[in-house]
Amino acid sequence: MTCLIRGTCDTIWRMLVGIPAEIKEDENRVAITPSGVAAFITHGHDVLIQTDAGAGSAIRNDAYRQAGATMIDTAEEVWHRAALILKVKEPFDSELELMRPGQVLFTYLHLAASKALTEGLMARGIVGIGYETAYCAINRPTAHAARRW
Repeated sequence: MTCLIRGTCDTIWRMLVGIPAEIKEDENRVAITPSGVAAFITHGHDVLIQTDAGAGSAIRNDAYRQAGATMIDTAEEVWHRAALILKVKEPFDSELELMRPGQVLFTYLHLAASKALTEGLMARGIVGIGYETAYCAINRPTAHAARRW
């Protein structure tokens, strides 16, 4: 059983995380590295990655497998199975068609620039979290150490 909100299920809370390949022209990045996969796996989650999603970033499928991910042949299956989708760029219309109510999308959304995307996500009942709007609190000693790098 996959639960989106901790404490709402009778079983252990797990998330099925999906990473489809980016389809925007000249977008070679991928939304997760093997170490990110390992972190999800360590915390009891499952990760699905579309085959060759990391190729443009020189990350081999084997590196993802070794970190614990399951490689999936098609973007459609990743979108269909995962409760949380990680992407780099905002979804195209063809990707919006694959989304389902309650699915969580974490990516750059740029909603202020696209009323159509905003309305599309809302109409489908998608929980959209834009990287550009997410806030990460860093404690002062950590922030100080980060500035040194």
